[in-house]
Amino acid sequence: MTQFFLGLGSFIAVIYLIAIWFQHQKIHHILKALPILCWSLVVGITLPDGEPLGYYLLAGLLFSALGDLFLLNHDKHFLKGLVSFFIAHVVYVVGFTSISTSETSFLCLGILLLIALLYMGFLRRIIMEEYSSVSFFLSVCAYILMITAMVYTAWLTSQYWLIVGSLLFYISDFTLSWNKFVRPFKKADVVIMVTYYGAQVSLVVGYLCF
Repeated sequence: MTQFFLGLGSFIAVIYLIAIWFQHQKIHHILKALPILCWSLVVGITLPDGEPLGYYLLAGLLFSALGDLFLLNHDKHFLKGLVSFFIAHVVYVVGFTSISTSETSFLCLGILLLIALLYMGFLRRIIMEEYSSVSFFLSVCAYILMITAMVYTAWLTSQYWLIVGSLLFYISDFTLSWNKFVRPFKKADVVIMVTYYGAQVSLVVGYLCF
């Protein structure tokens, strides 16, 4: 059953990506969260015999699916989507921390924090000019720091698929924020969703291989 739902989620993800490439909005609204829900079933099926990481991963996937639904309407529900994914990353961080095998790497942490701080500084002027909201800017900063923590704790697990998944998530969210706040570009939604689905399925595969 795990292979079935893993494959089903991947198949739906491919159909969804084809739909957004050709800008079929109806299919976009129907299918967006379904791959995540299928991969949630994969994790849920293995929980009785799986590692404790599975419970955290399942919670993160479900909050991600909720975030997907909110972000169907970026303009109206962006903050709600941001909060949903923030919680998902908090859960992922706790899960990765529970299985960390590597010692603290100050070099890795320093590089990730430098990237995060530089990007927050870059976004500050843009967000403040467009939204004139300190609270909105701080919300975006909190999210950037949290996903940075997610990447770092994934690195400490020394698990290849978890690290790949976290980095793909980082790329996906970087692309989303660049497209929204800095400069929209053609087919950005395809890049965002390819890396996003790749991130989530990599985390699930990493859990199954653990």
